[in-house]
Amino acid sequence: MSDFSPSDLYDAPIDAAEAQAIAKANAKPAGDYVTNPDQFGEFTDTVQTADDGRVSVAFFGRAAVTKRTETVANTLRFKLSPEARHKKIYDGDTDTGQVDPNKHDLQTRLYAEAVATFTTVNGEPPKNFGQLVAWLRGGVYALNTMLGRDGELVVLHVKAARKGRA
Repeated sequence: MSDFSPSDLYDAPIDAAEAQAIAKANAKPAGDYVTNPDQFGEFTDTVQTADDGRVSVAFFGRAAVTKRTETVANTLRFKLSPEARHKKIYDGDTDTGQVDPNKHDLQTRLYAEAVATFTTVNGEPPKNFGQLVAWLRGGVYALNTMLGRDGELVVLHVKAARKGRA
């Protein structure tokens, strides 16, 4: 039974600490998610063109992370592009219009890491971008993640899955 009548609801106090504890308890665990096409199916891929003309491929699929003795599956998405770009510089949430000439953006870094991971796993680099995309769609590898400000997982790295984790 509720402690509030409908008319009292809008005046009800908020327990911010309780709300934060609930959000934390329900947060998706960050870590190294391992793809497993046999269990979760393949990732889907979609070619996208940004307003500035940059072509990238967005991937969407499920993978699992094991924390202590618990394995949790979540949906992940990430984009990569062979068109190298430098990291944009932001002031808070505002794009300053400047770039850091010493750092590449996330799509470029994920592309480079995917090529390196493919090479490690297969003993040779991919012959073309299509072969890399096909492997990312249906291969076994790890996606290192962090929890973003919006509560969604952000893919930071593509790397080889550790033995026994796939």
